[in-house]
Amino acid sequence: MMTSGSKKLSDHEKFLEKVKLLSTLTKYERFRLAESLKTATFNSGDVIIKEGEPGDDFYIIESGDVVCTKRTMKKAA
Repeated sequence: MMTSGSKKLSDHEKFLEKVKLLSTLTKYERFRLAESLKTATFNSGDVIIKEGEPGDDFYIIESGDVVCTKRTMKKAA
């Protein structure tokens, strides 16, 4: 029987294998990335990141939906 941590690591590895953007990584590199993943859960309407904020986190959407928006300034008439 796998421990909870081992199962989660295995699940993360399997998930990362399916991410096209990460297809050039070696198995070892994907393993190291999987080791560093942490699960975060957000509710509908939560702001995950705002433009201009430091990019200290990297997000991979494992399940659910995300809406990305960009505000633009309207030109004066």
